This record gives sequence, C-alpha cells and structure tokens, in this order.
Amino acid sequence: MVQFILQCFWFIVPMGVANVSASVVKKQWQVLARPVDGGRKLLGQPLFGEHKTWRGFLVGTLSGGGIFILQQAVYAIPSFKYLSFFDYPDIPSYYGFVIGFGALFGDLVRAFFKRRFRLAPGARWLPFDQIDYIIGGLVFASFYVQLSVQIVIMSIIVGFAVHVIANHIGYYLKIKDTRW
Repeated sequence: MVQFILQCFWFIVPMGVANVSASVVKKQWQVLARPVDGGRKLLGQPLFGEHKTWRGFLVGTLSGGGIFILQQAVYAIPSFKYLSFFDYPDIPSYYGFVIGFGALFGDLVRAFFKRRFRLAPGARWLPFDQIDYIIGGLVFASFYVQLSVQIVIMSIIVGFAVHVIANHIGYYLKIKDTRW
C-alpha cells in the first residue's frame, strides 16, 4: 500500500508543480498578468476572475512539462523506476506539458463554477479547491496512459493531502494569501 501511495504521489508531481507554480510567479512577468477571461462576465460575475492569468497558465504548463522531463531523466535510477506506474521513456516528453495544462484547466473549471456560486477568489470551497488540478490533470493524462479506478481514486486522495500541506506551507511563507 505504501508503494502504491508513493507511486500516485510520483505520478501527480507534474500536476502539483504546475498548479503551485502559477502562484509562485504572481509578481513576475507582468506583461502576461492578463486575465484568461479578458474581463468578460456571465450574469454579472467574472467567467473565471482576474487572478486566473495567462502568466499562470504559461508558467504552470511549462513547469509541469519540465518536471515530467526530469522524471523521464531519472527513470533509469532503480528507486525512481520503483515509483513509476509506466515506463517514462515510452511516453512522449510533451505529455508533461499536457498534464500541466490539464491541471490548470481543472483549476479554471473550478473557478468558473466558484464564480457561478458567487464565491470570492480565495474563499474556501472544500473539496474542490484541493482536487480540481488533479481531476484536470487526470483527464488529460488519460489520453496517454491507462489509469485504473484505484489509481484515479488514490491520486485524488494523495493530491488532496499534498494540496493542503503545500498551501499551508505557502501561506506561512507568504507566497499564498489563504491556507486553502
């Protein structure tokens, strides 16, 4: 069971890095700090909100891709092979960019629904704030790798836990404004 949990963690690392990296660079690259929704509204509410930017999408997608390429590079090391559900060298390198994008797309879908429920950016919305990036990443990953129900469920559970821990760390390091 421990190996399976570690494998799920290793599998979702590019998704998690993509998700968190968008927050880490919120003060850089101001030219890309434009809202994805272009300020458009639906029924008086923003589509996604001004905090969902092209900068975050670009940085997150690139980060997810970079982490996956790193995973491919270390795959030959036996302990990393032990953590892998599939043969990383057999998966195209762009897969990491795709799942990084997927993680951010999942976050965008959650933001869309959060605005429909008139919840403010940063307002707590359990469990969706914690699993949106995993669900989005898993959907996009499923085009490249076969995922069992067990992998999907455990990846969501592990992703939830990692998100909570990472956000608390980010909050105390003053990278994030909220703990969730």
